[in-house]
Amino acid sequence: EPFKSVMEVFLTMATRELVSARSLLDECIEQFQALVAFYQVKPLPGETEVSPKDFFELWIPFTTEFKVYWKKEQKEVLKAKVEKVKRIVEDKKATVSVKTKESTGLKAKMLARGIRKTIRRKESASN
Repeated sequence: EPFKSVMEVFLTMATRELVSARSLLDECIEQFQALVAFYQVKPLPGETEVSPKDFFELWIPFTTEFKVYWKKEQKEVLKAKVEKVKRIVEDKKATVSVKTKESTGLKAKMLARGIRKTIRRKESASN
């Protein structure tokens, strides 16, 4: 008796899972057919439908090649942007002029006064 009840529960669960899996399969089949129709893939001669194997034999090399060219193009775009920024920076550097500002603080005044005193001393010593 316990075996029968366990098996009944198992079979009802398995039946539910099977129904769920079949509905997912049907949905996948519909989506694949829509995909094939969108890309207008024709079946091979002698066949009535496009199989996933036939479709992906074309699709995988295409996406791989596309990925390679996409990466190259992105590198070129990045290189062009970097060159543009470098030119802008060089133009800005060329237009900016650096002016040295005279010191006006206490230290500068003391140094100037000290230099003047030394010059006066030298002048007075030479006279």
